[in-house]
Amino acid sequence: MPIYGVSQSSGADRLLDLQAAEGGVLVHIHDTTDPDRGKIVVSRQAIDEVLGKPPGHLMTLDGTVENPAGPQQLDLQIKGGDVLLAEKTAAGDGWDIAVGLDDFIEAFEATA
Repeated sequence: MPIYGVSQSSGADRLLDLQAAEGGVLVHIHDTTDPDRGKIVVSRQAIDEVLGKPPGHLMTLDGTVENPAGPQQLDLQIKGGDVLLAEKTAAGDGWDIAVGLDDFIEAFEATA
């Protein structure tokens, strides 16, 4: 289920897809300039843990990718009615997106 969001660093419109994957949940980001901006698989349990924390709590989740350029991590934080996600790579690049909390929970539950 795609979720529309926006990059907090660039203001670009982005699209987030969550899908069931071996080893957890595939977090896939698209935008208008790059239909395959990034993919990372993170643990379902880790996402569940973040959703159970008080708003404002930032967690860094270890993840895996198909063709890694080094270790990959996903920062996940709930702020008010939004979920902020930011991927970090060993090279120092990555992507970010903010989406609605209710939409994120619905898409996450659909991956079960």
